[in-house]
Amino acid sequence: MSTSPSVEVPSAQSSDCRRGFCIDNGGDQVDITGGGWEPVPSSPTETPPDATNPEVGNDGGGDNTTPNPVPAPPGPGDLCWDNLTPLGCTTPAPTEPTPTPTQPTYPDTIYNTDLISFTPHDPTATAPNEAMALTNTPLPITLTTTTHTLTGTLLTHPVTVTFTPTGYTLDHGDNTAPTHTADNPATVSHTYTARGQYPTTVTTSYTATVTFPDGIPRPVRGTITTTTPGPTIRILAAHTATVRTTCTTTPAPGC
Repeated sequence: MSTSPSVEVPSAQSSDCRRGFCIDNGGDQVDITGGGWEPVPSSPTETPPDATNPEVGNDGGGDNTTPNPVPAPPGPGDLCWDNLTPLGCTTPAPTEPTPTPTQPTYPDTIYNTDLISFTPHDPTATAPNEAMALTNTPLPITLTTTTHTLTGTLLTHPVTVTFTPTGYTLDHGDNTAPTHTADNPATVSHTYTARGQYPTTVTTSYTATVTFPDGIPRPVRGTITTTTPGPTIRILAAHTATVRTTCTTTPAPGC
C-alpha cells in the first residue's frame, strides 16, 4: 500500500505561504496555489528526524508517522500570490528608476536689448600732429577696432558673445554733420574753419552672435552701438605778415 504525501492545512479563515506555494483557507474551501511542491518522504519510515522534538526520530523510539514539521514563515524575497493578491508574503520595496537628466533649453531668438550687460571694446581713434591743424586744412582721423569676444551669463546660462564691427560715425564737435563710414580701419578727414578746440565723439556699430553651451552661434537681432570720446582737436589760425627778415636769417621768438 502506498502512502500519499501529507500537507498540513492551516486553521479556518487563514492564509499561509511557504517555499513557492500558498494555502488559502476560507473556511468552506481550501485553495492551494504556487509554482512548486514541498518534498515529503515516500513512506512513514523515511520521515526525517524532527529536530524540534527529541522524542521523534529514526532510532526506534517515538512515532515516525508524525507529519512533517511546519516550515519557517517566508522571509524577505519569498513571493506568494493568489490571483495577483499577496498572501502574507514579504514583498521587496519597488526600485525607483534613475531619473534621466533634463537637458537645458536655450532661446532661439536673442535681441540686442538682451546684451545690456555686455559692452564691446572701445575703438582706437588717432589724429596726426598731436591732433593739431590749421583752419581750412583737412585733418584726418583714423578709426580702428577688431572682432572680439566676451564671456558672461545670459538668461542664467554661460555664454560667449562675439562682436563684429560694421562701421563708425564720427562727430567732429563743431556742429557740422557727422561722418559715417563702413570701412575698418577707416580714415575720416574733416576741415575746421575756425580756430579753437573741438572734442570729437566716435560711435561704433557691431553685429553680434551668442553661443550657449551647446556650441551653436545664434545671431543677435538688431545692431549694438557704443559711443566713446575721440581725440580733442586743436585748430590754429595762420596769419600772413610782411617782415624785414625771415626766421631763417634772423631767428626770434615766435618763429
